[in-house]
Amino acid sequence: MALTRRLSGGAGLRSRRPPPRQSPISYLLNWSTFTPTYWSSFAPPLTHLPQCCGSASRNPVWLQILDTMLTICGAMQDHVVGFNETAGNSLDHLHLVSHRPPEGHGAYPAQRVVSDLMQGKLTPQLRFGPEDGYPTIGWRLAFENRQEAIQRALSLITEWQAIGGSPATVNCAAIMESEIPTLYVFPRSKLLKPWGWLSSPAFLEMLGIFVVSRPADMKRIRMGLWRYEHFSSVLASLCPPDAGRFGLS
Repeated sequence: MALTRRLSGGAGLRSRRPPPRQSPISYLLNWSTFTPTYWSSFAPPLTHLPQCCGSASRNPVWLQILDTMLTICGAMQDHVVGFNETAGNSLDHLHLVSHRPPEGHGAYPAQRVVSDLMQGKLTPQLRFGPEDGYPTIGWRLAFENRQEAIQRALSLITEWQAIGGSPATVNCAAIMESEIPTLYVFPRSKLLKPWGWLSSPAFLEMLGIFVVSRPADMKRIRMGLWRYEHFSSVLASLCPPDAGRFGLS
């Protein structure tokens, strides 16, 4: 069975620690994979598009992805929608995924850090990272005008691709916050491998939620060998060195 642990805000994500527990997320009932008809191989026009989307400034599929993420998020309300381009993805066919957080789970760690930074103020665009107690860098985009949110995200992805070069990629998530479909964008580099973690973290891990399914890993948690510092270090190892310049122009 899967096991989840929630990371939360504070230096090194060491505060507000709930105990390890069996994952309340049912993969059969609460997870979905979307291959919309205009890019799906399962419906006309029967075309294949790779998960790698190329240049965000030239390939219109990026706009379609972000727009579809926000559409699904707004329609399903209680689902977190994710897109893993070439980091944290094992299916080489363009697709989105979503899951429904378990009832009572509360905000995800990235959301908690953002909430602490905003201090109740309306902040449509916000950057957060290690200086704020979160181990990697991310952006939150919450605009009532969907097209503005999409264009801001495209600008950030384009900028990161220019900084990071060909290894640059992103994990994206769309979450309903204060009745606004909200985007989270995390810069990734295909050159970086996670420290102390066998698989490649995807959007869920970048939000601070780790799903542990290997018996050996669950044993490490139960024995206290893996604590919050370990998972914080996993995310920190994925923060690209050049990401400090991300979104500052």
